[in-house]
Amino acid sequence: MTILNRIPRRISCIAAFIAIAVCLNVVSVFAATITWGTPAYVKDSSDVSTTGTLKYAYSWSGQNVTINGVTFTGTLSAGNVGASSPYNLVLASNTSGWPGVGTFFRSPDGVTGQYATVFLPSAVFTDFAITFTITLNNLTSGHAYMLQIWSEDSYYNGGTATIVCGNSVTLSKNKTGMTGPGQYVIGTFTADGTAPVLTISGTYTAGADKAGVINGLQVREVTGTGVIATNKNIATTANNLQNARIYDLRGRLLGISENGTLPQSARTGIYILKSAEMAGKKLTKLVTLN
Repeated sequence: MTILNRIPRRISCIAAFIAIAVCLNVVSVFAATITWGTPAYVKDSSDVSTTGTLKYAYSWSGQNVTINGVTFTGTLSAGNVGASSPYNLVLASNTSGWPGVGTFFRSPDGVTGQYATVFLPSAVFTDFAITFTITLNNLTSGHAYMLQIWSEDSYYNGGTATIVCGNSVTLSKNKTGMTGPGQYVIGTFTADGTAPVLTISGTYTAGADKAGVINGLQVREVTGTGVIATNKNIATTANNLQNARIYDLRGRLLGISENGTLPQSARTGIYILKSAEMAGKKLTKLVTLN
């Protein structure tokens, strides 16, 4: 009787273990993944996207700043960022004392206004090739979002910063030594109930540059705007697009798709297609073209 009683208990334990493992696997499979566009060099205030509706925007300058109509809340926090829990952003590192926040960076040559004097000279950063994470909270499951993030370090001699959230993208922190400029990038994703976590790393040379450098970011909701996320060549699917007015994520018209022909400048990347149809259906949500 003793042996027989132990068998079902053992089976139950194994079944429970398998169930837990399956649940953990499901979570990892469905974690939000960001599809990144092509990084662009900092140029002027029109860099700041106004697509969709602002969810939140922050700069690590300690003072609020409005650029191209978008207000970035200034913070000096390297931990919880936002009014109250659950905070909009949570920063963390497995190395005590990091990341740090500094307002000693300089703006690249040729950039003007508060973009140059407030936003770009400030950043959250690490030294010694230490990585850190930024968790994006308070997003609605099933809704589509756009993330824009900057890495500019014209005070030092350059290097790169890499951001990973499922997919990875690498930004140049400084193109031409101590005159800059650095880069920003735009990515899109659909929230799935699990907060996206950005892992930030960067090249580091002692006394020459910082490692992971992030000046600021904004999250905008783009549900229903017709934003298409793809990192593949979309020319092969052009015959499914009719009368699509194609814009980049800064709102600049790239051209019009007529009879399935895309303008050369819109063959790859992330785009907004207004009044577009795909296979006879209106584009009303975030989709990926294969």
